[in-house]
Amino acid sequence: MPSVAAVTIPLQLACQFLLSGQPGYNNISLGLSNATATVPTGPYQYHRQVNLPPRYESNQQLGVAYKNYNDVQLHWDDARKRCISDGGRLAIIDTPEKFRAVEHMVSSSGMSETFLGIHSLFNSNEWVRVDNGSPVGRLPAAVEGSFGNCLGLRRFSSFSSVTFNRVSCTSSGRFICEIPL
Repeated sequence: MPSVAAVTIPLQLACQFLLSGQPGYNNISLGLSNATATVPTGPYQYHRQVNLPPRYESNQQLGVAYKNYNDVQLHWDDARKRCISDGGRLAIIDTPEKFRAVEHMVSSSGMSETFLGIHSLFNSNEWVRVDNGSPVGRLPAAVEGSFGNCLGLRRFSSFSSVTFNRVSCTSSGRFICEIPL
């Protein structure tokens, strides 16, 4: 039986020869003892196809699809489970661009408050992502309020801006789910 190197090196050389000099092609490791393959990167991005559940709106620039559950009020954990049943998670707002997109959804739907996928359930001084528990770091806007370990967005009136707000995880609220694309 030939060794891994005996099989992969000729393949590697053929790919390097055929695709060398092509724009957007770079070497990446396949994890097989020094074996590499040339695959498209840069301007030639591969996107996985995702079949979205009803009412999810795709935002290719942000790499997510959002669904605004503005007609349902659930406790934070039940909202989290609803998003999971859709194949997603509560929306994680960790960039200014995502903040603007969700701020627009909240403002245009007339919602006053919505749950997000960020919490401080285990350490009240650290906001973490609902999907993997990693710290969010710096949020794209200041957090208001002093009560609650779940993060939400709040709009106090139709003329006010949307802000991050600490909310009680046991209160009922509307929510936004996202599915990574």
